[in-house]
Amino acid sequence: MESLRRSEDTLAIALTDNTVSLRMAEGAELELPTDGRKHKLALERLGDVTARARWHDGALELRRDFAGGIRVEETFERGPGSPRLMVLTKISGSGPRDMELRRVYDLASETGPAAAPQRP
Repeated sequence: MESLRRSEDTLAIALTDNTVSLRMAEGAELELPTDGRKHKLALERLGDVTARARWHDGALELRRDFAGGIRVEETFERGPGSPRLMVLTKISGSGPRDMELRRVYDLASETGPAAAPQRP
């Protein structure tokens, strides 16, 4: 779970009409439909995870439930015309209090690495 608390140097996001793919600098990749339904995934070093992604009020919301009751909720949002992507992360179930993190990424390009999500 330590990797969830660290900020990634780069983040690549690819979107289609109904899926999102996230690739972190360390090579971890996650691909999910954006239908809001729960999907079971087997992630290397983390085991089985239940995840779902959906669009809500122009932002991409990603929720992952790990073994032991740990939940990670992330909201990916970019303001109109902004070159920055805000990622708000809430981690619950890993200690006595919830943890909230805010990361800001500068846009590398609209189509290349770190392209920010905007609903297709």
